[in-house]
Amino acid sequence: CAPGVWLKINSGFALEALRRRRRVWVDHGSLHERFAGRLYREEAARAALPEDSFTGNFRQDWLLERQDEEFARADGVVVLSELAKRSLVAEGVAASKIRVSWPGVDAERFRPVSPDRVEKRRPFRVVQVSSLTPAKGLHVLLDAWRRLGWQDAELWLVGAGEVPPGLPASVVAQGPVPQTALGELISRCDVFVLPSIADGFGLVVLQAMAAGLPVVVSDQCGAAEAVQGARYARVTRAGDPEQLAAVLE
Repeated sequence: CAPGVWLKINSGFALEALRRRRRVWVDHGSLHERFAGRLYREEAARAALPEDSFTGNFRQDWLLERQDEEFARADGVVVLSELAKRSLVAEGVAASKIRVSWPGVDAERFRPVSPDRVEKRRPFRVVQVSSLTPAKGLHVLLDAWRRLGWQDAELWLVGAGEVPPGLPASVVAQGPVPQTALGELISRCDVFVLPSIADGFGLVVLQAMAAGLPVVVSDQCGAAEAVQGARYARVTRAGDPEQLAAVLE
């Protein structure tokens, strides 16, 4: 940073410094919460989900007002994707104040498994790593999985959250996995999926690619920009289980 400029890594703590007339750049890792809230409400209507299925900061007026003030007072805002930038601009933040900085991957922790450690005679595996919530498109993936009706295949769900009851035995909830073990787990699968409804980036998409997996990501996930055009990557419409099933097939 330039002399006299503070970079507040979490924008939630920036307002006090800004009110003291400090020069501050704030970091915002997600889409603008008000923008994301509109996407969530639209998806709840499309999928006939209760609107309270989607939770988050977009429901807190006081927090939205606080962030609006932060963005207005800040010298600049750092975001993780052009999608995140567009979401802030749509909510009135000047485009000239926003800088996009994609994240990177620990290539030592996430890399293809060596051939001698490849499992023999296992099912074809699709994996999603995220919180197990509608915001991450879990309901879309489960709908796509039912449409596929694959017999010799597994869907691994890795992350915190509850999965709906009555899922087929091919859906395996792995629970949360620490970053130190995530690379090895991902490398035991064949395709990675992140069908988010609204997502500032989704670093795990790049982690999966570094581990050697093809990836499928929604167009409302910032990581779609980083994988666009890659040979073993596909971008699908958010909230479209039929297209997701076709791409997985």
